[in-house]
Amino acid sequence: MKKRIVTLALAISALSLAGCGSQAPEASADVENAESAASQDSTDDKSAESTTILADESTPLASSLDPNSEYVFGTATLSYTDFYSGDVSSTDSYDVVSSATSKKYELFTNMATDYVDETTNADGYHITGVKNVNVAVPADQADTYASLNDSFVKLDSEPAQYKIVSVNDGTASYSATVFNVADTVTDATAELLTGSNRGDYQINILENSTSYIRSSREDETSVINSDIQGVIVETKDGLKVGMEHLQSIWVMPYEISFNISADNSHNTRVSFDNLAELSKLEEKEIVSVTFIYS
Repeated sequence: MKKRIVTLALAISALSLAGCGSQAPEASADVENAESAASQDSTDDKSAESTTILADESTPLASSLDPNSEYVFGTATLSYTDFYSGDVSSTDSYDVVSSATSKKYELFTNMATDYVDETTNADGYHITGVKNVNVAVPADQADTYASLNDSFVKLDSEPAQYKIVSVNDGTASYSATVFNVADTVTDATAELLTGSNRGDYQINILENSTSYIRSSREDETSVINSDIQGVIVETKDGLKVGMEHLQSIWVMPYEISFNISADNSHNTRVSFDNLAELSKLEEKEIVSVTFIYS
Protein backbone atom coordinates (compact mmCIF):
# COMPACT_ATOMS: atom_id res chain seq x y z
CA MET A 1 0.00 0.00 0.00
CA LYS A 2 1.26 3.45 -0.89
CA LYS A 3 0.47 6.53 1.14
CA ARG A 4 0.79 10.17 0.19
CA ILE A 5 -0.15 13.29 2.15
CA VAL A 6 -1.49 16.31 0.28
CA THR A 7 -1.99 19.59 2.11
CA LEU A 8 -4.73 21.81 0.74
CA ALA A 9 -4.42 25.53 0.04
CA LEU A 10 -8.00 26.71 -0.25
CA ALA A 11 -9.10 30.21 -1.22
CA ILE A 12 -12.60 30.06 0.24
CA SER A 13 -13.31 26.75 1.90
CA ALA A 14 -12.26 23.18 2.27
CA LEU A 15 -15.52 21.98 3.73
CA SER A 16 -19.09 23.23 3.34
CA LEU A 17 -21.72 21.63 5.52
CA ALA A 18 -25.49 21.49 5.52
CA GLY A 19 -28.30 19.19 6.49
CA CYS A 20 -31.45 18.59 4.54
CA GLY A 21 -33.48 19.83 7.45
CA SER A 22 -37.22 20.17 7.51
CA GLN A 23 -37.50 23.90 7.04
CA ALA A 24 -36.46 26.09 4.12
CA PRO A 25 -33.98 28.87 5.01
CA GLU A 26 -34.69 32.55 4.65
CA ALA A 27 -33.90 34.13 1.29
CA SER A 28 -30.57 35.45 2.54
CA ALA A 29 -29.26 32.03 3.57
CA ASP A 30 -26.48 30.25 1.65
CA VAL A 31 -27.51 27.19 -0.31
CA GLU A 32 -25.71 23.98 -1.35
CA ASN A 33 -24.75 20.94 0.69
CA ALA A 34 -21.91 19.46 2.65
CA GLU A 35 -18.67 19.82 0.72
CA SER A 36 -15.09 18.96 1.56
CA ALA A 37 -12.42 19.90 -0.94
CA ALA A 38 -9.49 17.54 -1.28
CA SER A 39 -6.84 18.21 -3.91
CA GLN A 40 -4.48 15.54 -5.22
CA ASP A 41 -2.82 14.35 -8.40
CA SER A 42 -2.20 10.73 -9.31
CA THR A 43 1.60 10.62 -9.34
CA ASP A 44 3.29 8.90 -6.39
CA ASP A 45 5.21 10.62 -3.60
CA LYS A 46 4.48 14.19 -4.62
CA SER A 47 2.55 16.92 -2.88
CA ALA A 48 0.33 19.41 -4.64
CA GLU A 49 -1.52 22.57 -3.80
CA SER A 50 -4.78 23.69 -5.32
CA THR A 51 -7.35 26.42 -4.94
CA THR A 52 -11.02 25.50 -4.70
CA ILE A 53 -13.78 28.09 -4.97
CA LEU A 54 -17.36 27.26 -4.09
CA ALA A 55 -20.06 28.31 -6.50
CA ASP A 56 -22.21 31.26 -5.50
CA GLU A 57 -25.45 29.61 -4.38
CA SER A 58 -27.09 32.53 -2.60
CA THR A 59 -30.33 32.40 -4.61
CA PRO A 60 -33.37 31.52 -2.48
CA LEU A 61 -34.44 27.90 -2.75
CA ALA A 62 -37.92 28.81 -3.95
CA SER A 63 -36.44 30.19 -7.17
CA SER A 64 -35.81 26.60 -8.28
CA LEU A 65 -39.55 25.89 -8.25
CA ASP A 66 -42.04 27.01 -10.88
CA PRO A 67 -43.74 30.05 -9.31
CA ASN A 68 -46.93 29.20 -11.19
CA SER A 69 -47.18 25.72 -9.72
CA GLU A 70 -48.06 24.31 -6.32
CA TYR A 71 -45.86 21.60 -4.85
CA VAL A 72 -46.22 18.78 -2.37
CA PHE A 73 -43.04 18.07 -0.40
CA GLY A 74 -42.12 14.69 0.94
CA THR A 75 -39.45 12.03 1.31
CA ALA A 76 -38.86 9.00 -0.90
CA THR A 77 -36.42 6.16 -1.46
CA LEU A 78 -34.53 6.60 -4.72
CA SER A 79 -32.15 4.46 -6.71
CA TYR A 80 -28.62 5.82 -7.03
CA THR A 81 -29.46 6.70 -10.63
CA ASP A 82 -32.32 8.93 -9.50
CA PHE A 83 -30.56 10.23 -6.39
CA TYR A 84 -27.56 11.51 -8.35
CA SER A 85 -29.61 12.65 -11.35
CA GLY A 86 -28.43 16.08 -12.48
CA ASP A 87 -25.65 16.16 -9.88
CA VAL A 88 -22.99 13.97 -11.53
CA SER A 89 -21.55 13.65 -15.01
CA SER A 90 -23.34 10.39 -15.80
CA THR A 91 -25.75 7.98 -14.10
CA ASP A 92 -25.76 5.47 -16.95
CA SER A 93 -23.73 2.72 -15.24
CA TYR A 94 -25.37 2.57 -11.81
CA ASP A 95 -26.88 -0.79 -10.93
CA VAL A 96 -26.82 -2.08 -7.35
CA VAL A 97 -23.98 -2.83 -4.96
CA SER A 98 -23.91 -6.53 -4.07
CA SER A 99 -22.70 -7.42 -0.57
CA ALA A 100 -21.21 -10.86 0.02
CA THR A 101 -22.18 -10.77 3.68
CA SER A 102 -25.48 -10.59 5.55
CA LYS A 103 -24.02 -8.03 7.94
CA LYS A 104 -23.77 -4.22 7.97
CA TYR A 105 -27.21 -3.71 6.42
CA GLU A 106 -28.15 -1.33 9.27
CA LEU A 107 -24.93 0.70 9.34
CA PHE A 108 -26.41 3.69 7.53
CA THR A 109 -29.79 5.22 8.33
CA ASN A 110 -30.35 6.24 4.72
CA MET A 111 -28.97 3.20 2.89
CA ALA A 112 -31.71 1.28 1.07
CA THR A 113 -31.28 -2.50 0.72
CA ASP A 114 -33.28 -5.60 -0.17
CA TYR A 115 -32.28 -7.25 3.14
CA VAL A 116 -35.07 -9.33 4.71
CA ASP A 117 -33.43 -11.60 7.28
CA GLU A 118 -30.35 -13.77 7.78
CA THR A 119 -32.02 -16.80 6.22
CA THR A 120 -33.33 -15.05 3.12
CA ASN A 121 -30.09 -13.14 2.68
CA ALA A 122 -27.65 -15.84 3.79
CA ASP A 123 -25.60 -15.25 0.63
CA GLY A 124 -25.71 -11.48 0.90
CA TYR A 125 -27.96 -8.62 -0.12
CA HIS A 126 -28.10 -5.69 -2.52
CA ILE A 127 -27.68 -2.02 -1.71
CA THR A 128 -30.30 -0.44 -3.94
CA GLY A 129 -30.21 3.30 -3.26
CA VAL A 130 -30.90 6.08 -0.78
CA LYS A 131 -33.74 6.48 1.72
CA ASN A 132 -35.42 9.62 3.06
CA VAL A 133 -34.55 11.83 0.10
CA ASN A 134 -36.49 15.10 0.12
CA VAL A 135 -38.53 15.63 -3.03
CA ALA A 136 -40.82 18.36 -4.38
CA VAL A 137 -43.68 17.05 -6.50
CA PRO A 138 -46.11 19.21 -8.51
CA ALA A 139 -49.40 19.01 -6.61
CA ASP A 140 -51.32 17.75 -9.63
CA GLN A 141 -48.84 14.86 -9.98
CA ALA A 142 -48.57 13.91 -6.30
CA ASP A 143 -51.08 11.03 -6.40
CA THR A 144 -49.54 9.62 -9.56
CA TYR A 145 -46.07 9.85 -8.08
CA ALA A 146 -47.22 8.09 -4.89
CA SER A 147 -48.52 5.22 -7.03
CA LEU A 148 -45.16 4.98 -8.80
CA ASN A 149 -43.04 5.21 -5.64
CA ASP A 150 -44.76 3.65 -2.64
CA SER A 151 -42.04 4.97 -0.30
CA PHE A 152 -43.27 8.56 -0.82
CA VAL A 153 -44.34 10.19 2.45
CA LYS A 154 -45.65 13.74 2.53
CA LEU A 155 -44.01 16.40 4.70
CA ASP A 156 -45.84 19.22 6.48
CA SER A 157 -43.38 21.92 5.41
CA GLU A 158 -40.86 22.77 2.71
CA PRO A 159 -37.47 21.16 3.38
CA ALA A 160 -34.22 23.05 3.02
CA GLN A 161 -32.93 20.66 0.37
CA TYR A 162 -34.73 18.58 -2.23
CA LYS A 163 -34.96 17.17 -5.74
CA ILE A 164 -37.83 18.26 -7.99
CA VAL A 165 -39.90 15.42 -9.46
CA SER A 166 -41.57 15.39 -12.87
CA VAL A 167 -43.95 12.62 -13.94
CA ASN A 168 -44.40 12.00 -17.66
CA ASP A 169 -45.99 8.96 -19.34
CA GLY A 170 -45.97 7.04 -16.07
CA THR A 171 -42.27 7.62 -15.38
CA ALA A 172 -40.76 9.84 -12.69
CA SER A 173 -37.64 11.89 -13.39
CA TYR A 174 -35.62 14.00 -11.00
CA SER A 175 -33.88 17.36 -11.19
CA ALA A 176 -30.45 18.22 -9.90
CA THR A 177 -30.58 18.59 -6.14
CA VAL A 178 -31.43 22.01 -4.74
CA PHE A 179 -28.66 21.99 -2.16
CA ASN A 180 -28.49 23.76 1.19
CA VAL A 181 -25.21 24.93 2.78
CA ALA A 182 -24.93 25.65 6.48
CA ASP A 183 -21.21 26.10 7.12
CA THR A 184 -17.78 26.17 5.52
CA VAL A 185 -14.38 25.07 6.78
CA THR A 186 -11.17 26.71 5.60
CA ASP A 187 -8.68 23.86 6.02
CA ALA A 188 -8.43 20.11 5.46
CA THR A 189 -5.80 17.53 4.58
CA ALA A 190 -6.27 14.75 2.04
CA GLU A 191 -4.45 11.45 2.49
CA LEU A 192 -4.30 9.18 -0.56
CA LEU A 193 -3.91 5.40 -0.18
CA THR A 194 -3.54 2.99 -3.09
CA GLY A 195 -4.45 -0.66 -2.86
CA SER A 196 -6.19 -0.50 0.51
CA ASN A 197 -8.61 -3.21 1.65
CA ARG A 198 -11.45 -0.85 0.69
CA GLY A 199 -10.56 -0.52 -3.00
CA ASP A 200 -7.95 0.43 -5.56
CA TYR A 201 -7.87 3.98 -4.17
CA GLN A 202 -8.84 5.44 -0.81
CA ILE A 203 -8.99 9.12 0.13
CA ASN A 204 -9.00 10.07 3.80
CA ILE A 205 -10.18 13.61 4.48
CA LEU A 206 -8.63 14.87 7.71
CA GLU A 207 -9.93 18.03 9.34
CA ASN A 208 -7.36 20.21 11.05
CA SER A 209 -9.45 22.64 13.08
CA THR A 210 -12.96 21.15 12.97
CA SER A 211 -14.68 17.80 13.50
CA TYR A 212 -17.65 17.76 11.13
CA ILE A 213 -16.93 14.39 9.52
CA ARG A 214 -17.13 11.31 11.70
CA SER A 215 -13.71 9.70 12.00
CA SER A 216 -14.63 7.01 14.55
CA ARG A 217 -17.33 4.36 14.77
CA GLU A 218 -19.46 6.53 17.03
CA ASP A 219 -21.60 9.39 15.74
CA GLU A 220 -20.90 11.55 18.78
CA THR A 221 -21.39 15.16 17.67
CA SER A 222 -20.24 14.79 14.06
CA VAL A 223 -22.49 16.38 11.44
CA ILE A 224 -21.42 13.89 8.75
CA ASN A 225 -22.30 10.54 10.32
CA SER A 226 -24.46 7.47 9.69
CA ASP A 227 -27.15 9.72 8.17
CA ILE A 228 -24.96 10.32 5.11
CA GLN A 229 -26.88 9.93 1.86
CA GLY A 230 -24.18 10.35 -0.75
CA VAL A 231 -20.76 11.65 -1.77
CA ILE A 232 -19.78 13.37 -5.02
CA VAL A 233 -16.14 13.46 -6.07
CA GLU A 234 -15.26 16.22 -8.55
CA THR A 235 -12.10 16.58 -10.64
CA LYS A 236 -10.37 19.69 -11.93
CA ASP A 237 -11.69 19.11 -15.46
CA GLY A 238 -15.30 18.95 -14.24
CA LEU A 239 -15.93 15.21 -13.95
CA LYS A 240 -18.38 14.45 -11.11
CA VAL A 241 -18.84 10.91 -9.83
CA GLY A 242 -21.37 9.83 -7.19
CA MET A 243 -20.32 7.27 -4.59
CA GLU A 244 -22.38 4.45 -3.05
CA HIS A 245 -22.72 3.03 0.47
CA LEU A 246 -20.40 0.17 1.50
CA GLN A 247 -18.69 0.42 -1.88
CA SER A 248 -17.17 3.87 -1.45
CA ILE A 249 -18.93 5.38 1.59
CA TRP A 250 -17.97 3.84 4.92
CA VAL A 251 -19.04 3.85 8.55
CA MET A 252 -16.35 6.48 9.13
CA PRO A 253 -17.30 8.84 6.28
CA TYR A 254 -13.95 10.61 6.21
CA GLU A 255 -12.80 7.50 4.31
CA ILE A 256 -13.84 7.36 0.64
CA SER A 257 -12.72 4.48 -1.59
CA PHE A 258 -13.30 3.24 -5.11
CA ASN A 259 -12.23 0.64 -7.64
CA ILE A 260 -11.28 1.47 -11.20
CA SER A 261 -11.64 -2.04 -12.62
CA ALA A 262 -13.72 -5.18 -12.13
CA ASP A 263 -10.76 -6.83 -10.38
CA ASN A 264 -12.10 -7.10 -6.84
CA SER A 265 -8.95 -8.35 -5.14
CA HIS A 266 -8.67 -5.34 -2.83
CA ASN A 267 -12.25 -5.50 -1.57
CA THR A 268 -13.91 -8.89 -1.90
CA ARG A 269 -16.87 -7.98 0.33
CA VAL A 270 -18.78 -6.15 -2.40
CA SER A 271 -19.06 -6.12 -6.18
CA PHE A 272 -18.50 -2.67 -7.62
CA ASP A 273 -20.87 -1.07 -10.09
CA ASN A 274 -20.53 2.32 -11.87
CA LEU A 275 -17.02 1.30 -12.91
CA ALA A 276 -17.38 3.18 -16.20
CA GLU A 277 -17.37 6.44 -14.22
CA LEU A 278 -15.13 5.41 -11.31
CA SER A 279 -12.38 4.38 -13.73
CA LYS A 280 -12.30 7.92 -15.15
CA LEU A 281 -11.00 9.21 -11.79
CA GLU A 282 -7.59 7.61 -12.31
CA GLU A 283 -4.89 10.15 -13.19
CA LYS A 284 -7.29 13.00 -12.45
CA GLU A 285 -6.78 15.88 -10.04
CA ILE A 286 -9.58 15.77 -7.47
CA VAL A 287 -10.58 19.25 -6.32
CA SER A 288 -13.65 18.66 -4.18
CA VAL A 289 -15.65 16.02 -2.36
CA THR A 290 -19.29 16.79 -1.60
CA PHE A 291 -20.98 15.08 1.33
CA ILE A 292 -24.78 14.90 1.07
CA TYR A 293 -26.64 14.12 4.28
CA SER A 294 -30.04 14.36 5.88
